[in-house]
Amino acid sequence: MRRVEQEELSGGQLTGWRRKTRNTVLRAAVALALAATGSIPALAGQSPWIDTLGGRLRLVTADQVDAGGILRGALQIRLDPGWKTYWKDPGDSGIAPRIDPGASAGVEEVRILFPAPERITDPYSTWAGYRSDVDLALEMQVDGLPRIAVDVEIGLCETICVPVTARLEVPPVSNADDFAIVDAAFAALPRPAEDGFTLTGLRLAGNRLVAGATLPDGLAGAALFLVTPEGWSLGQPVFEPAPAGGWQFTVPVAERPAGADEVSIEYTLVAGGQAVTGVAHLASLRKD
Repeated sequence: MRRVEQEELSGGQLTGWRRKTRNTVLRAAVALALAATGSIPALAGQSPWIDTLGGRLRLVTADQVDAGGILRGALQIRLDPGWKTYWKDPGDSGIAPRIDPGASAGVEEVRILFPAPERITDPYSTWAGYRSDVDLALEMQVDGLPRIAVDVEIGLCETICVPVTARLEVPPVSNADDFAIVDAAFAALPRPAEDGFTLTGLRLAGNRLVAGATLPDGLAGAALFLVTPEGWSLGQPVFEPAPAGGWQFTVPVAERPAGADEVSIEYTLVAGGQAVTGVAHLASLRKD
Protein backbone atom coordinates (compact mmCIF):
# COMPACT_ATOMS: atom_id res chain seq x y z
CA MET A 1 0.00 0.00 0.00
CA ARG A 2 1.48 3.36 -1.01
CA ARG A 3 1.87 6.04 1.64
CA VAL A 4 2.52 9.76 1.43
CA GLU A 5 4.32 11.46 4.31
CA GLN A 6 2.43 14.25 6.07
CA GLU A 7 4.21 17.08 7.86
CA GLU A 8 3.69 17.10 11.63
CA LEU A 9 1.02 19.51 12.76
CA SER A 10 0.99 21.13 16.16
CA GLY A 11 -1.77 22.59 18.33
CA GLY A 12 -1.34 25.86 20.20
CA GLN A 13 -0.10 26.24 23.74
CA LEU A 14 -1.14 28.53 26.57
CA THR A 15 1.95 30.35 27.85
CA GLY A 16 3.16 33.27 29.95
CA TRP A 17 1.38 35.21 32.67
CA ARG A 18 -2.11 34.04 31.62
CA ARG A 19 -1.18 30.37 31.96
CA LYS A 20 0.63 30.90 35.26
CA THR A 21 -2.35 32.75 36.73
CA ARG A 22 -4.83 30.16 35.55
CA ASN A 23 -2.75 27.28 36.92
CA THR A 24 -2.51 29.04 40.31
CA VAL A 25 -6.29 29.38 40.46
CA LEU A 26 -6.79 25.76 39.41
CA ARG A 27 -4.39 24.43 42.02
CA ALA A 28 -6.20 26.37 44.72
CA ALA A 29 -9.49 24.88 43.54
CA VAL A 30 -7.95 21.42 43.58
CA ALA A 31 -6.79 21.85 47.16
CA LEU A 32 -10.28 22.88 48.25
CA ALA A 33 -11.89 19.99 46.39
CA LEU A 34 -9.48 17.47 47.87
CA ALA A 35 -10.17 18.73 51.37
CA ALA A 36 -13.92 18.58 50.84
CA THR A 37 -14.35 15.33 48.88
CA GLY A 38 -11.05 13.43 48.81
CA SER A 39 -11.32 13.19 44.98
CA ILE A 40 -9.11 14.72 42.28
CA PRO A 41 -10.99 16.85 39.75
CA ALA A 42 -9.91 16.51 36.12
CA LEU A 43 -9.06 19.24 33.68
CA ALA A 44 -11.97 18.80 31.31
CA GLY A 45 -11.45 20.50 27.98
CA GLN A 46 -10.93 20.30 24.23
CA SER A 47 -7.83 20.75 22.12
CA PRO A 48 -8.17 22.90 18.99
CA TRP A 49 -9.19 21.00 15.85
CA ILE A 50 -6.20 20.05 13.69
CA ASP A 51 -7.00 20.03 9.95
CA THR A 52 -5.05 17.64 7.76
CA LEU A 53 -5.27 15.91 4.41
CA GLY A 54 -8.34 13.67 4.60
CA GLY A 55 -9.92 15.00 7.77
CA ARG A 56 -9.42 16.66 11.13
CA LEU A 57 -8.92 15.55 14.73
CA ARG A 58 -8.97 16.81 18.31
CA LEU A 59 -8.67 15.55 21.89
CA VAL A 60 -11.43 15.93 24.48
CA THR A 61 -11.09 15.13 28.19
CA ALA A 62 -13.77 15.00 30.85
CA ASP A 63 -14.86 13.37 34.10
CA GLN A 64 -12.94 12.99 37.34
CA VAL A 65 -9.82 10.96 37.89
CA ASP A 66 -11.03 7.72 39.42
CA ALA A 67 -9.55 5.86 42.38
CA GLY A 68 -7.12 4.06 40.08
CA GLY A 69 -5.78 7.29 38.60
CA ILE A 70 -7.67 6.98 35.30
CA LEU A 71 -8.87 10.08 33.46
CA ARG A 72 -11.23 9.45 30.53
CA GLY A 73 -11.09 11.15 27.16
CA ALA A 74 -11.88 10.81 23.47
CA LEU A 75 -9.87 11.23 20.26
CA GLN A 76 -12.34 12.62 17.72
CA ILE A 77 -11.54 11.82 14.08
CA ARG A 78 -13.60 13.54 11.38
CA LEU A 79 -13.14 12.16 7.87
CA ASP A 80 -13.54 13.95 4.55
CA PRO A 81 -15.89 12.20 2.05
CA GLY A 82 -14.31 9.03 0.67
CA TRP A 83 -11.61 8.78 3.35
CA LYS A 84 -11.12 5.96 5.88
CA THR A 85 -9.04 5.27 8.97
CA TYR A 86 -7.71 2.16 10.71
CA TRP A 87 -8.80 -0.02 13.62
CA LYS A 88 -6.30 -1.21 16.25
CA ASP A 89 -5.11 -4.10 14.05
CA PRO A 90 -4.41 -2.40 10.71
CA GLY A 91 -3.29 -5.48 8.79
CA ASP A 92 0.13 -6.04 7.27
CA SER A 93 0.57 -2.57 5.74
CA GLY A 94 -1.70 -0.25 7.74
CA ILE A 95 -1.12 2.31 10.46
CA ALA A 96 -2.64 1.60 13.86
CA PRO A 97 -3.63 4.69 15.92
CA ARG A 98 -0.95 5.60 18.44
CA ILE A 99 -0.84 8.18 21.23
CA ASP A 100 2.40 9.22 22.95
CA PRO A 101 1.88 11.26 26.16
CA GLY A 102 5.57 12.17 26.44
CA ALA A 103 4.92 15.92 26.02
CA SER A 104 2.47 15.89 28.94
CA ALA A 105 3.13 16.41 32.62
CA GLY A 106 1.58 13.84 34.93
CA VAL A 107 0.25 11.55 32.15
CA GLU A 108 1.98 8.18 32.40
CA GLU A 109 0.09 6.15 29.79
CA VAL A 110 -2.80 6.43 27.34
CA ARG A 111 -4.88 3.38 26.45
CA ILE A 112 -6.98 3.56 23.27
CA LEU A 113 -10.34 1.74 23.22
CA PHE A 114 -12.06 1.09 19.88
CA PRO A 115 -15.66 0.83 18.69
CA ALA A 116 -16.43 -2.09 16.38
CA PRO A 117 -14.87 -1.61 12.93
CA GLU A 118 -15.98 -2.74 9.50
CA ARG A 119 -14.09 -4.63 6.81
CA ILE A 120 -12.72 -2.40 4.05
CA THR A 121 -11.32 -3.56 0.70
CA ASP A 122 -9.15 -1.24 -1.40
CA PRO A 123 -6.99 -1.98 -4.46
CA TYR A 124 -4.14 -3.09 -2.20
CA SER A 125 -5.66 -5.17 0.60
CA THR A 126 -8.57 -5.87 2.92
CA TRP A 127 -8.39 -4.38 6.39
CA ALA A 128 -10.43 -3.35 9.44
CA GLY A 129 -11.30 0.29 9.94
CA TYR A 130 -13.87 3.07 9.73
CA ARG A 131 -15.46 4.75 6.70
CA SER A 132 -17.11 7.53 8.68
CA ASP A 133 -16.39 9.82 11.63
CA VAL A 134 -15.25 7.97 14.74
CA ASP A 135 -14.45 8.81 18.36
CA LEU A 136 -11.85 6.59 20.04
CA ALA A 137 -12.32 6.31 23.81
CA LEU A 138 -9.22 6.96 25.91
CA GLU A 139 -8.12 5.94 29.40
CA MET A 140 -5.25 8.08 30.66
CA GLN A 141 -3.21 6.98 33.64
CA VAL A 142 -2.41 10.24 35.40
CA ASP A 143 -0.63 11.40 38.51
CA GLY A 144 -2.06 14.41 40.34
CA LEU A 145 -3.21 17.38 38.28
CA PRO A 146 -2.01 16.64 34.73
CA ARG A 147 -1.08 18.93 31.88
CA ILE A 148 -2.22 17.06 28.79
CA ALA A 149 -0.25 17.32 25.55
CA VAL A 150 -0.05 14.17 23.41
CA ASP A 151 1.47 13.26 20.07
CA VAL A 152 -1.04 11.36 17.92
CA GLU A 153 -0.33 9.23 14.86
CA ILE A 154 -3.14 7.83 12.70
CA GLY A 155 -3.49 6.61 9.13
CA LEU A 156 -6.01 8.22 6.76
CA CYS A 157 -6.77 6.53 3.44
CA GLU A 158 -8.49 7.45 0.19
CA THR A 159 -6.77 6.00 -2.90
CA ILE A 160 -3.52 6.40 -0.94
CA CYS A 161 -2.81 6.14 2.78
CA VAL A 162 -1.37 9.10 4.65
CA PRO A 163 0.37 8.83 8.03
CA VAL A 164 -0.83 11.88 9.98
CA THR A 165 0.92 13.14 13.11
CA ALA A 166 -0.29 15.96 15.35
CA ARG A 167 0.34 17.33 18.83
CA LEU A 168 -2.94 17.83 20.69
CA GLU A 169 -2.94 19.90 23.87
CA VAL A 170 -5.95 20.38 26.13
CA PRO A 171 -6.10 23.81 27.79
CA PRO A 172 -7.52 23.87 31.34
CA VAL A 173 -10.87 25.28 30.21
CA SER A 174 -14.03 23.20 30.53
CA ASN A 175 -16.77 23.12 27.88
CA ALA A 176 -20.35 22.12 28.55
CA ASP A 177 -20.33 19.20 26.10
CA ASP A 178 -17.00 17.61 27.14
CA PHE A 179 -18.66 15.05 29.41
CA ALA A 180 -21.25 14.13 26.77
CA ILE A 181 -18.60 13.60 24.08
CA VAL A 182 -16.52 11.32 26.30
CA ASP A 183 -19.54 9.42 27.62
CA ALA A 184 -20.72 8.78 24.04
CA ALA A 185 -17.30 7.44 23.02
CA PHE A 186 -17.36 4.93 25.88
CA ALA A 187 -21.01 4.01 25.24
CA ALA A 188 -20.10 3.06 21.64
CA LEU A 189 -17.54 0.43 22.73
CA PRO A 190 -18.29 -3.28 22.33
CA ARG A 191 -19.47 -4.85 25.58
CA PRO A 192 -17.68 -7.86 27.06
CA ALA A 193 -18.51 -11.19 25.40
CA GLU A 194 -21.23 -13.11 27.25
CA ASP A 195 -23.14 -16.39 27.14
CA GLY A 196 -25.14 -16.41 23.92
CA PHE A 197 -22.90 -13.89 22.15
CA THR A 198 -19.31 -15.08 22.10
CA LEU A 199 -16.72 -17.31 20.50
CA THR A 200 -17.13 -20.79 21.96
CA GLY A 201 -13.78 -22.33 21.17
CA LEU A 202 -10.61 -22.00 19.14
CA ARG A 203 -8.68 -24.81 17.47
CA LEU A 204 -6.08 -25.27 14.77
CA ALA A 205 -7.09 -27.38 11.76
CA GLY A 206 -4.19 -27.62 9.35
CA ASN A 207 -3.45 -24.12 8.12
CA ARG A 208 -6.68 -22.65 9.51
CA LEU A 209 -7.99 -21.47 12.84
CA VAL A 210 -11.56 -22.58 13.54
CA ALA A 211 -13.66 -20.73 16.12
CA GLY A 212 -17.21 -21.66 17.10
CA ALA A 213 -19.63 -18.77 17.59
CA THR A 214 -22.93 -18.32 19.39
CA LEU A 215 -25.17 -15.41 18.44
CA PRO A 216 -28.29 -13.86 19.96
CA ASP A 217 -31.57 -15.34 18.73
CA GLY A 218 -32.63 -14.05 15.34
CA LEU A 219 -29.15 -13.07 14.15
CA ALA A 220 -27.79 -15.15 11.31
CA GLY A 221 -24.90 -13.03 10.01
CA ALA A 222 -21.73 -11.99 11.79
CA ALA A 223 -18.25 -10.57 11.29
CA LEU A 224 -15.12 -11.34 13.29
CA PHE A 225 -12.15 -9.00 13.80
CA LEU A 226 -8.93 -10.35 15.31
CA VAL A 227 -5.88 -8.69 16.81
CA THR A 228 -2.97 -10.61 15.30
CA PRO A 229 -0.65 -12.08 17.96
CA GLU A 230 3.11 -11.58 17.76
CA GLY A 231 4.57 -13.66 14.94
CA TRP A 232 1.19 -14.60 13.44
CA SER A 233 -0.21 -13.57 10.07
CA LEU A 234 -3.90 -14.33 9.55
CA GLY A 235 -6.25 -14.03 6.60
CA GLN A 236 -9.82 -12.78 6.66
CA PRO A 237 -12.29 -14.79 8.81
CA VAL A 238 -15.08 -16.59 6.92
CA PHE A 239 -18.45 -16.99 8.65
CA GLU A 240 -20.19 -20.29 7.87
CA PRO A 241 -22.42 -23.03 9.34
CA ALA A 242 -20.58 -25.42 11.65
CA PRO A 243 -20.67 -29.13 10.64
CA ALA A 244 -22.35 -30.12 13.93
CA GLY A 245 -24.81 -27.22 13.84
CA GLY A 246 -24.56 -23.61 14.83
CA TRP A 247 -21.96 -21.26 13.40
CA GLN A 248 -18.22 -20.99 13.08
CA PHE A 249 -15.46 -18.82 11.63
CA THR A 250 -12.53 -20.23 9.69
CA VAL A 251 -9.40 -18.09 9.49
CA PRO A 252 -6.47 -18.83 7.12
CA VAL A 253 -3.10 -18.92 8.88
CA ALA A 254 -0.33 -17.59 6.64
CA GLU A 255 2.37 -17.62 9.34
CA ARG A 256 2.74 -18.63 12.97
CA PRO A 257 5.74 -18.99 15.30
CA ALA A 258 7.47 -22.36 15.39
CA GLY A 259 7.21 -24.26 18.67
CA ALA A 260 4.45 -22.15 20.21
CA ASP A 261 2.62 -23.84 23.09
CA GLU A 262 -0.40 -21.57 23.25
CA VAL A 263 -1.77 -18.26 22.03
CA SER A 264 -4.45 -15.83 23.15
CA ILE A 265 -6.23 -13.82 20.46
CA GLU A 266 -8.22 -10.68 21.20
CA TYR A 267 -11.39 -10.47 19.14
CA THR A 268 -14.41 -8.29 18.36
CA LEU A 269 -17.55 -10.13 17.23
CA VAL A 270 -20.22 -8.11 15.39
CA ALA A 271 -23.77 -9.18 14.51
CA GLY A 272 -27.02 -7.33 13.91
CA GLY A 273 -25.60 -3.94 14.84
CA GLN A 274 -24.31 -5.29 18.17
CA ALA A 275 -20.72 -6.00 19.15
CA VAL A 276 -18.84 -7.82 21.91
CA THR A 277 -15.17 -8.22 22.63
CA GLY A 278 -13.17 -10.93 24.36
CA VAL A 279 -10.09 -13.14 24.26
CA ALA A 280 -10.03 -16.63 22.71
CA HIS A 281 -7.39 -19.11 23.89
CA LEU A 282 -5.70 -21.72 21.73
CA ALA A 283 -3.58 -24.18 23.71
CA SER A 284 -1.13 -27.02 23.03
CA LEU A 285 -0.27 -26.14 19.44
CA ARG A 286 2.55 -28.72 19.44
CA LYS A 287 -0.04 -31.50 19.65
CA ASP A 288 -1.96 -30.40 16.52
